[in-house]
Amino acid sequence: MTKVAQIANYAPSSTGLKRVGAILYDPEHWAFTPISEQESIGPSSAAAQSLASRDNTKLIIAPALDLIKVLAPGQKDSQGYLALDIAGEVAPHAYAIDIQAQALEANPIEYTSFVRQAATQAFKANSSIVIFAGLSTNPSGHRVTATELFQDVQST
Repeated sequence: MTKVAQIANYAPSSTGLKRVGAILYDPEHWAFTPISEQESIGPSSAAAQSLASRDNTKLIIAPALDLIKVLAPGQKDSQGYLALDIAGEVAPHAYAIDIQAQALEANPIEYTSFVRQAATQAFKANSSIVIFAGLSTNPSGHRVTATELFQDVQST
């Protein structure tokens, strides 16, 4: 079952569960996101939004930088993400986007530049979108200091 199809399984109309306010669609380059969804992030996001909206559930989309491994092999993840306008492609279908910039956070200048550019792309496609930017204390197994995280937050 695709990740998009799983959204329908959690919809209150399908389960009888109490309505939730939002659901997260987290497409990444890994086994839990079918390759068909990785290759067509815009249409997959539209399908997820269609399912979520049946129950007036807001959709948060968190497309990972590593989708570039499928969409533009050989490019640096952050450069490919911006070149392909991934944030702009998913933004029309989302209440919010989580810009997964954790891999860049040890370099506050690069992190800030990437988050701002991706946010600009998202806002161009959906002027009311809510923007989140990811942070982690050990992205990809690398330690990040509290000072670096604080700088990332302050700069964005």
